[in-house]
Amino acid sequence: MDSRKQVNNTTSSLTATELEAIAGLIQLAQPRQAEASFEAGTESKPPVRTANTTAISAGTNSRQIVTSLEEHTGQIQTAMQSQVADNAQPGPQTWFHDLLSRAALKNFMRYGVRPMQLDAEGEGRLEAVLVVMQQRSSVQEAAWYLDDNNWDVQDAITQYLYDEAGRANDQTGAYQRALQATNSVTRHSFNQGLLQYRIREGGGLRRRYDFPNTDAFDVDNVDHLRALNHWRADMDRLRGPLPDVPRATRSDRGWTDSECRYLQNLYASKKDDFTVGKRPDMAKIMEEFNKVFVGRYLPGRLNPCSARTISSANAWLDRSWKRDEPGKRLNLQQRYETAMNILQHRKDEDDEYHQFTQ
Repeated sequence: MDSRKQVNNTTSSLTATELEAIAGLIQLAQPRQAEASFEAGTESKPPVRTANTTAISAGTNSRQIVTSLEEHTGQIQTAMQSQVADNAQPGPQTWFHDLLSRAALKNFMRYGVRPMQLDAEGEGRLEAVLVVMQQRSSVQEAAWYLDDNNWDVQDAITQYLYDEAGRANDQTGAYQRALQATNSVTRHSFNQGLLQYRIREGGGLRRRYDFPNTDAFDVDNVDHLRALNHWRADMDRLRGPLPDVPRATRSDRGWTDSECRYLQNLYASKKDDFTVGKRPDMAKIMEEFNKVFVGRYLPGRLNPCSARTISSANAWLDRSWKRDEPGKRLNLQQRYETAMNILQHRKDEDDEYHQFTQ
């Protein structure tokens, strides 16, 4: 039976908005061209996306898509209403607002998304997508889904539900570990000590970090627990070790837009070093990069991100930004000019974001 007919027969009672979401799911089910692979030693020609690089194959996904959509219909409606209701400014009303000023999310927003500064509109759209991410809340992943869908809330939700349906069938245990890590603190396991986090830093010193607005924390408030779990998961990454994830498959070796954006913006942030004769410390850059990505899920990927190598990152930067001719080596002035070109691109992406959210 034709998949579109099956969907139409199954969803005759759904609203126009929900039917549009189904249409988006069906469209996402069609094979797409994969991102170009820039791992060191690979060819630059983009490989064709294979069936197992999407969450659900086009031939068998219509029933699963409808089931997933029906389970989340109320959440989708709530997300849409949350985005547009009264044009309210989210501000401190969002459960993750205070986390945006802490190092993990502050740096992520600085390098990892189109907007140079997240405004109230963007925070509201993040909140709308996070409505359907109850089981595994991640502001970083919600931002990636929005960026991948031009900051359209409905398209981002649609793609997220589509991808999650495939990840739930993971046989490696990585998905279940991700769920557990995201929900390590419950109402029953909570104690006051969990509002603090201690990390041993250089020289063996231990530094204490406090959860924002500790005095106002209410263990019976679901959003407070959600924020605490998010904060502790971010701190776990800073302390290490990083999550244990399966080795990257061949289809996952290509650099995604989200990875490229973070890497190039982080690289460009070192521009002042180039003016005084320093070279980029790619080991530190990639350590910071991997703390953001390893174990998290990118749009269109079934498997969690695995660590990227220095050679892979250099190969991508060289190919994309740092060399106009094969074999041409860069001096420090050219590195500075490259950083400035990336920063100009950053401004262009910020302009795109404001066009998307007008």
